[in-house]
Amino acid sequence: MLDIFTETEDRHFALTPPAELLRSDHPQSVRDTVVWMADPFHFNIAAELLHFVRTGQPTVEHVTGKPAFEYFASNRIEFDRFHLAMTNLSAIAVDAALEAYDFSPFDTIVDVGGGHGFAICSILQKYPRMHGVLFDLKDIVPGADKRIHELGLKERCRTVSGDFFQAVPEGGDVYFMKHILHDWTNEQATTILRNCRTALNSKRDGNRAGRVVLLELIVPPGNEPASIEDH
Repeated sequence: MLDIFTETEDRHFALTPPAELLRSDHPQSVRDTVVWMADPFHFNIAAELLHFVRTGQPTVEHVTGKPAFEYFASNRIEFDRFHLAMTNLSAIAVDAALEAYDFSPFDTIVDVGGGHGFAICSILQKYPRMHGVLFDLKDIVPGADKRIHELGLKERCRTVSGDFFQAVPEGGDVYFMKHILHDWTNEQATTILRNCRTALNSKRDGNRAGRVVLLELIVPPGNEPASIEDH
């Protein structure tokens, strides 16, 4: 039993502490992540995993006829569910990232693939002298604009749209990516990192080195389930 709900009397049910996390108004809510992971999209992909084993072609392209992010852009329901889940994951991870890494040496952060802006806004709130640039696709940045405006950060943070395989905005001294590189092949990931290096080189300040900061999940070796300490 997972103890998500409890039956208090015949056919009457109440929330348990784990179930409280499914509420949208809970400060540690995982509702949007659960909605996304339970979306039929994932079951349809999983049902065709053998195609990937046999051919090496990404299963999402086999099922939908498009690469994943092109498919999301063409399906508003999946687009919204995906980006709400990514914001939810940012909310779960960003406090640990802020505790683990000191952004105070930097003047301007560029969040590459920053989605709806939860991570960069959290960083800017902790470091009130820092400025930020959120970079993502054209269809995504309006969600970030909304969050930036609501949090009163529009004087310190702007959004730029574009394709990180072509270039990323110049002007930052730290380039931040959360859960980005794992979506791409080694060659594609190298292209993104090279574009970040090119942008950093445009603002080289004497001996002061810029940084690329990655927040990613790590798959440890072996067959045992990973614990939170492994990440």
